[in-house]
Amino acid sequence: MQDVSYLGNWFIASKIEPERPNIKLVDRQRLIETLTDALSNKLILVVAPAGFGKSTLVSQWRETQVKNGVSCPWVSLDENDFEGRQFLSYITLSLANAGIDMEEMVIGAKNGFSDTSERVVIRRLISEIEMADVKCVLILDDYHRVRSPQIDSLIKQLIKETPRSFSILINSRTVPDIDCATLIASGLAVELGTDNLRLTKSEAKEAIASDITDNDFGSLYEKTEGWPVAVQLAKLDGGNLGSFSASKPGNSNNFIASYLTEQVVDALDEETKKFLLYTSVFERFNESLVNHVLEKEDAWMLMGRLTSLTAFIIPMDREGSWYRYHHLFAEYLYESLKKSDPTIVSDLCVRASEWHLANGQPIEATSYAARVKDYDRCADIVLDAGGWKIILTQGIGFMRKLLRFIPENELQNYPRVALARTYLHCKDGDLQQGRFMYDATSWSNRACEDAAWLQDQLVVVSCLAFIRI
Repeated sequence: MQDVSYLGNWFIASKIEPERPNIKLVDRQRLIETLTDALSNKLILVVAPAGFGKSTLVSQWRETQVKNGVSCPWVSLDENDFEGRQFLSYITLSLANAGIDMEEMVIGAKNGFSDTSERVVIRRLISEIEMADVKCVLILDDYHRVRSPQIDSLIKQLIKETPRSFSILINSRTVPDIDCATLIASGLAVELGTDNLRLTKSEAKEAIASDITDNDFGSLYEKTEGWPVAVQLAKLDGGNLGSFSASKPGNSNNFIASYLTEQVVDALDEETKKFLLYTSVFERFNESLVNHVLEKEDAWMLMGRLTSLTAFIIPMDREGSWYRYHHLFAEYLYESLKKSDPTIVSDLCVRASEWHLANGQPIEATSYAARVKDYDRCADIVLDAGGWKIILTQGIGFMRKLLRFIPENELQNYPRVALARTYLHCKDGDLQQGRFMYDATSWSNRACEDAAWLQDQLVVVSCLAFIRI
């Protein structure tokens, strides 16, 4: 395995580590065999709403394949994975992390391929995959969070141009926009959907593993309709779901929210409940982040009280230092926090932003600030990182990720950030949009005496002679 450790300010190492759920609900051998039988396909789709155990199933299956000598690189995706070259960087580093020789590309990947065109990068990546000549399944977790035509296009190219020994497994809440129907019809893809992922009666009975009577189990199965997360919750309570009425699987607003409130969260002491609510603002968290945001040196110790909730706390790396909550659980907690104490959300996000910035993660720092519409902080992060110069030092992809958090209708309040956005448009080749951006945001600052703005304007305008001032 090649060393892919890196202290860069865009790369998140836990994203290329497979998730390791704390609990194994049931051995889903029938689905593992189905996925294994699908290895001859170029694309394997696992598509279902939240709570159907997609990531757990894929993790279980991956373990069996690794033992059989199949390379299974993993990339956990999120909303920041929309830029082509950095997406390809994560794929490259995940391949290296899985033991595939990517020696010539790792250095460039660690820099986000900032000096190489996307077209060249993907051609080199396909060439390296061909030369590796090993069975490899690239696992893309949470693909529904990406929502990027650019990434969809890259995936289609990888499916089309890589050898048959290379497959892609996509885990998503929705069917990705990559011509899946055509791929399935042509025999290049296979899909496991909601009906496949429901627990059978025997699997649900095995999962509950209690002295529940046949009548009570029948009622339980009818309520949950084989929805894994609902069965998981029932398991916590010995197979008793009380008088809750079933709701459509995939809809957490009634059944799951009621159960979590009345049977899980309300049973905790106030300090532990507060810990859960406050930490729900995190996309991912570790001890240092939690202690900083909760402003207590020993806040992390409360994790020890959550042993009954291990089904909803997902380790994100080998060391068990980074975690996230199950998506349904996180959504429930975060909505509860906003209802009970909306003002604290802003304070928590700002402190999370401070921690990420201090720990070399300006993109995540900007993301937290933008979540609570603290655009002053977003702008400060961009300018402290160099403003328009970021493109020269960190690359276009890094700049694009930072700037996406500041809405264009806010740019008139941040003239130096507007200049950076102007420069980005022009580097992208969109000269017309660059000029429009400059004209729309710079006219009111012509008399500005701020030395930094004047210097930025001089440099950007001298580089972009097409703009008339």
